[in-house]
Amino acid sequence: MPATALLSFFLMALSGVLLDAQRRAWGRSRQDGAPSRLAVGRQWRRQTANAAIGLVGVMFALWPLTPREPAWVITYTGVMVLLAGLILLLGLGDAWASLAWARREQRRRLAEQAELLRALATERRRSDDQATGEESSRPLSRGV
Repeated sequence: MPATALLSFFLMALSGVLLDAQRRAWGRSRQDGAPSRLAVGRQWRRQTANAAIGLVGVMFALWPLTPREPAWVITYTGVMVLLAGLILLLGLGDAWASLAWARREQRRRLAEQAELLRALATERRRSDDQATGEESSRPLSRGV
């Protein structure tokens, strides 16, 4: 069996496994509630990339059947380049979206932490004032 046939079968099988895994993950995320915009976009990007991987596998299988005339070879090569570019762009888009989501989550958590620290400082000040029996007129510091 030629190497192109093995590569073709491998890519098509990989595509099927990845599509099934993504479908199952999507089903689990939908059980948790309405999917977020990030989840919907991620699902679309990953399914499209997985399908494109399968199409690359099909294209490898079609290579022996492709006539060796310049127009056919150029068309075949162009489709392969477009599919490879699509897979690359979808992967980069997915990485960028995941990074943006992680940064938003980090900012949200830092804001929550800052709010908790402010509340803790206020409560400590109140506790200290009650322990000494006097009310403090000190303003809260912004650094906490």
